[in-house]
Amino acid sequence: MAMMLDLLHERAVRHEERRMAMMLDLLHERMVRHEPKLDLWAEFAPQMAAVRAEERLGLVARLRLRVSRFWGNVAYGAILFTQALAVNTAARMQ
Repeated sequence: MAMMLDLLHERAVRHEERRMAMMLDLLHERMVRHEPKLDLWAEFAPQMAAVRAEERLGLVARLRLRVSRFWGNVAYGAILFTQALAVNTAARMQ
């Protein structure tokens, strides 16, 4: 009787081992590989270099740069405003 139980136990262990091997094969070989992770530091490196370069500027040069950016943003806002105004006016006229 003990031999019979050992034989059944051995078969069950081999069956479980085959099932685990099949599962590992599925997980390691047949599953879709994930996309590589993006390296955002490389993408933002030019912007960080620009910020560091701005920090090295003198006070007057930095003020000129910021005033120039401000007027650029005002101009961009005016463009967006006139575009929205034109779209709304065209929608009302229909």
